[in-house]
Amino acid sequence: MASVWMHERQHTGQTMSQVTAAFRDRFNKAPTRRATLLDWEKRAFALGSAKDRPRRGRKTTRLETCAAVAASIERSPLKSTRKRSSELGVPRSTMRDHMKKDLNVRPYRPTFVNELSDGDMDLRYESCRALLDTFSNAVSRSKVLFSDECAIYSSARDRNVFWSKENPNFTQELEHNPPPVMIWAGMTSDFLIGPYFFDGPVNAPSYSPLLETWLIPQLRDRGLLNDVWLQHDGAPAHFALYVRDVLNEYFPGRWIGRGLPLSWPPRSPDLTTPDN
Repeated sequence: MASVWMHERQHTGQTMSQVTAAFRDRFNKAPTRRATLLDWEKRAFALGSAKDRPRRGRKTTRLETCAAVAASIERSPLKSTRKRSSELGVPRSTMRDHMKKDLNVRPYRPTFVNELSDGDMDLRYESCRALLDTFSNAVSRSKVLFSDECAIYSSARDRNVFWSKENPNFTQELEHNPPPVMIWAGMTSDFLIGPYFFDGPVNAPSYSPLLETWLIPQLRDRGLLNDVWLQHDGAPAHFALYVRDVLNEYFPGRWIGRGLPLSWPPRSPDLTTPDN
């Protein structure tokens, strides 16, 4: 009605003040602004209604973005989020939000293993076949003592905070590259031996005392020295001439390592029971 009053002013001769007064009398409320009345008139006679047109709003692109991110992950699962964001033209925070909430994907760190060549694959197959032939039943397999060493790194870092009203600029000195503690352990299907702590690095002078003064007496006390097979990998300390002499004396024909009696394939930590 107000838009009709505005449109018919040229015929009725009404002024803007008279139109606003009529608005106040008709609707019992304060009249709207002059610009609003003119806008109502324009829309009513140009579009057929003084109401606002339906607002389209911003076009949603969430589904399209999720599809693009999912396709990118399928093509290149190892690509970083920074590079993926740059290639897709999507903000990194938005892309990570889609990955977490819509696609339900999570980052997983790889397990690093030694690289294997084609020749290593053949040696692994031959060694595994020889081991299965030698230990063909559960009783014989229970006599294999698998062993391995591990480096444990100690840290003197203090996790506590310094409580103070002012910044004390508190510092704590840390040893750079602290020496690790080397630990040895062995296990069969029935028992565990260890751990044994080395006083320094693992080499022939430190590995042979492990065998002669610690492991062999424990196996003798358990009554297993004449039956057990000792397995270790082909580390230089395990293949030293003096170490092999000790093995041939106390485990004649019953040790697994580099070379004879039974060969252990190189670069094969995933075959070792303690690692698994």
